[in-house]
Amino acid sequence: MLHRHCGALGRDPAQIQKTVMMIIDPLADLDEFLTCAKRYARLGFDLVNVVPPVDDTDPVGFANRLGDHVIPAVANVGKH
Repeated sequence: MLHRHCGALGRDPAQIQKTVMMIIDPLADLDEFLTCAKRYARLGFDLVNVVPPVDDTDPVGFANRLGDHVIPAVANVGKH
C-alpha cells in the first residue's frame, strides 16, 4: 500500500522510515524478539519501537536493560 501511495505522489518509498510497534517484552524471550524483528526487517521495516510491559514499575531499568541486552543483539538484524 505504501508503494502505491508513493507512486501516486511521485515519492520514493525508500525515503520513508518504516516503523513497527512490537507489543512484546523483548527481555522475556530475546530469541523470539529477534526472530520477529528479522521478519519485520525482511518486510522493509527500519525501526522497531517497544514499550515496557504494563506491570514493569521501573521504566528506567527497562530502558537500561534494552541498552545492555536488546540493542546490541538487534543492531545488525536488517544488515544480513
